[in-house]
Amino acid sequence: MPSKFNRAKLFNRSRDRDFLLKSAALIVAASVAIGWIVSAVTFGAGLLPFMLGNGGGYALEMTEIAMGEAEPGIEEFAEWVRQPRSLVAPYEVDIGEQFRPNSGGDTSDTNEADREEKSVVGLIEKSIAESEKIDASERKLLTDLLHAYYGEKPAADEAVESLRSASAMEPPRRFASEFLGDALDRRHDYAGAIDAFAREAAAFPETRRPRAEWLRLLRQEKRTDDLRAALADPANRAALDPGSRMEIATELRDWKWLVLATVAHDFHFPSPGLALLCLLSGTIWAIVVTQFSGYDRPRLVWYGLALVLGFFSATATLVAVEIQENIRGFTHHPDDTLFNQVIYCVAGIGLREEGLKLLFFLPLLPWLLRRGTEVDALVVAGLTGLGFAINENVGYAGYGDGFEMVGGMTIWSRFLSATFFHAALTGVAGLAMYRLFRWRGKRWENALYDLLIVIVVHGAYDAVLMVPRFAEYSWTYLLFFAFSAYLFLDHMTHLSRPPSSLGVSPLGVFVWGSALLLGAIFVFGSWAMPFSVGFFSFLAVIASEIPFMFVFINRLREI
Repeated sequence: MPSKFNRAKLFNRSRDRDFLLKSAALIVAASVAIGWIVSAVTFGAGLLPFMLGNGGGYALEMTEIAMGEAEPGIEEFAEWVRQPRSLVAPYEVDIGEQFRPNSGGDTSDTNEADREEKSVVGLIEKSIAESEKIDASERKLLTDLLHAYYGEKPAADEAVESLRSASAMEPPRRFASEFLGDALDRRHDYAGAIDAFAREAAAFPETRRPRAEWLRLLRQEKRTDDLRAALADPANRAALDPGSRMEIATELRDWKWLVLATVAHDFHFPSPGLALLCLLSGTIWAIVVTQFSGYDRPRLVWYGLALVLGFFSATATLVAVEIQENIRGFTHHPDDTLFNQVIYCVAGIGLREEGLKLLFFLPLLPWLLRRGTEVDALVVAGLTGLGFAINENVGYAGYGDGFEMVGGMTIWSRFLSATFFHAALTGVAGLAMYRLFRWRGKRWENALYDLLIVIVVHGAYDAVLMVPRFAEYSWTYLLFFAFSAYLFLDHMTHLSRPPSSLGVSPLGVFVWGSALLLGAIFVFGSWAMPFSVGFFSFLAVIASEIPFMFVFINRLREI
């Protein structure tokens, strides 16, 4: 008896809007408190200025070096040498000012960019000289690399020759040829850089970066035969990141490698935390959607297969993008005519994505026709679109570059928009295909009408966001989203079982799930930035998503 009472109470509470609001607010408040503790323990409030710059992570690392709080090795120093300007935050200039080398002359006419660069280079040079983690020979190599990059003639030329001499020594010295390759690449001596990176890779087979740089330059210089020969070695292929593998496989027309590289890309999660948040956001929608169909064993099998097939439909989409854009040249250019840009959005994005999601749904159609109903087809097709969205969300959330709150907020924004958008459109298209086969081809025009609506709405949604001429009307993407969401949910309402059989209401799952996702995102992001920055970003994104929340709450509260 108590268990039945509790279930009934939960059922009723999940339809009580006041209780939902209070409980969701409690979840969010508890998450904010946990986030504050996490931020205080990991970062504290004193690093706020450094996290506001263009390269907060880099500025933080350099500041730690200056303050003696970090002890980098030769590889970390080399990375800072290669890109001190591209990642430096404006706040870092004052920090590095005290380490600026004394030029011995009048610097009154030195522009601010030069002063900024010198301050950063000076900071690196001082840190190299004082490092206890690297030995004298490594210190010499790093100093030569620094001067080769940023020194003036003849000091830069002397540094390059010093690296060349070190590269020719026997036995080979680790990093000598690699740093020479960096210096020659910087000077646009690509043939010399290719040879230097190849020597480093041959002398030290366990290294990865020299191989990747060698292959990059072979590709850049269009030395296709040499590139093919180098890629015959599995170690060279393994040195490339998944994105580069996809691009090179496309250029070489190696279709098998392209498919394998794309699958590897989709399972490459540099930030597992963001990937888990993407999975959580998809799980919430999966629970909402499957409530309309039920949870017996055959349906659970359908649900699992649909999510997996949908996930791999996004993989197939990436392969199609490589072929469509990099081989066929069907790409989006902001300078194209309005007609061409709209055609790309409808035929290049809408047709491509909806067609592939539907193609991966079709293997489940025979089972659904034999043992399922229309609502089962709608739910299973929707889950196929949801699997696609989970895969896509991982890519959009990013790889976690130190600003995990940014990636997390992307997941939240897509949770309320693109994630459900994909599920809704594929659900409607899948139902159309189910009806077409159930009616044995009769009323085919109805199915064609639904499929065209799905493709056009998807294309229009992207067009108002991508086409510059539509910039002032970009807000209308909310209308296309609302149309697809209402169309899907209206089908659900008309086809599903009576609401009393649903248990916890879809509205309750949505509200509690949203609060849980928001809380998880905030706690996760608080690990990577000061509390004040994360909290105000948190509030800003929540406010911007209010229209989407209204769409769902307004529709789900009637179910």
